[in-house]
Amino acid sequence: MMDEALFAAMGPAHLAIVGANEADWLAERQLLEARGYACRWLPMAAAHRRDPERDALDVLILDGDAEGAGRVLALVKAAGGTPPAVLVVAGSAEEADVEAALSRGADDYLIRPVCGPVLLARVKAAMRSRRGPAQPTPRHIGPYVIDPARRTVTLNGETVPLTAREFDLARLLVDNIGRPLSRAYLLEALWGYRADLPTRTLDTHASRVRSKLALGGAHGVRLSALYGYGYQLELCPA
Repeated sequence: MMDEALFAAMGPAHLAIVGANEADWLAERQLLEARGYACRWLPMAAAHRRDPERDALDVLILDGDAEGAGRVLALVKAAGGTPPAVLVVAGSAEEADVEAALSRGADDYLIRPVCGPVLLARVKAAMRSRRGPAQPTPRHIGPYVIDPARRTVTLNGETVPLTAREFDLARLLVDNIGRPLSRAYLLEALWGYRADLPTRTLDTHASRVRSKLALGGAHGVRLSALYGYGYQLELCPA
């Protein structure tokens, strides 16, 4: 089993529950939130109109009995980048139904009723699978080396002085390189949606990270502000 400290060190986990009736999932959502997961409700109709990948979800729990579940699963798995792990929860235990869900791209299939410990175990397993090895290892991107264990970033071999929050933002961007991250996601991941947080706090930190790490493109990596949405770290064409 993954050591809990290492699991927590991997950063906040973001989940969404997609279904037709929010009230049916209240207990599960409360359980997940009590264990530290950032878990939100996403109506089936809204899931058809948006790309859950854009919010950098780690795990998506899908009501397999709801109309349109198959379409949502296909949309999520067809998205670019690294899609979230999808746990389908349904009432059918028929082998054909389980096989159909898995063949469409589901990472796991749970049969109702699902007890709390089983749901938590399956979510944690999905997190391990999606995020890779438990032991954080340095990541190399061009001249940059991001070391989660030491909490350092080096550029051309020189350590760049970053505050704890600046490192967390830099690591989050690196872990999602090439993916647009919404302001809402970044604020939740780094500050937990604090009501007293000045609206420019995220922009200030992003500006400092861009400046300190020289993320203007000269070193092959650019941090771009996405007007009306958030930020994206991307590789620059050679």
